[in-house]
Amino acid sequence: MRNFLIGAALIAASGIAQADCRLATRNFEVSRNNMRPDVAMVQRAYDEMAAACGYGPQTFVPAPAPQYQPPPPPARAPQSATVSRCDARGCWDIMGTRYNMNQNGTFFRQDGAFCSAQGRSMVCQ
Repeated sequence: MRNFLIGAALIAASGIAQADCRLATRNFEVSRNNMRPDVAMVQRAYDEMAAACGYGPQTFVPAPAPQYQPPPPPARAPQSATVSRCDARGCWDIMGTRYNMNQNGTFFRQDGAFCSAQGRSMVCQ
């Protein structure tokens, strides 16, 4: 009978210990996943979890905060130039830039930008 009582006490104690471990683990996870975790608070929660669950002492190291990434610059607006004269192969603008004509009727500059004639303007992408 005495052995039965000791066994029942051990089972009850282990049930209480498991509940304490689950509660301490939950408290640690909540404090660690906070938007602004306080390192001392998280370390305390970890120490309580370690004691309740039987872990050895460790130092909690928080994950590094995410770095701010500036948004990418906006897309460049199409540039336009005023056309001064054209021939059968292309056009020139008033600054002397040459726009060579493709077979499909679009143009390209010497820097490789594709352009289209819109009235007396050359709009390049």
